[in-house]
Amino acid sequence: MATVETSVQASVGFASRTGPRKANEDFAGALSGAELAEPRQEVIAAIADGIGGAKGGRVAAETAVRGF
Repeated sequence: MATVETSVQASVGFASRTGPRKANEDFAGALSGAELAEPRQEVIAAIADGIGGAKGGRVAAETAVRGF
């Protein structure tokens, strides 16, 4: 059986609008499987809404993304 080697390439960006609020509390993150202790050919990304105006919205959004 032949083995075919492939690779995954991705460009990741994040844009968000503050809207009528003073601060934007959204958070996003991405991880390439190549960065893992056991490299994989995959990319995973997560986005969380900081629930503008709610106390601790930024902390909640960042915690959710980093925990994912």
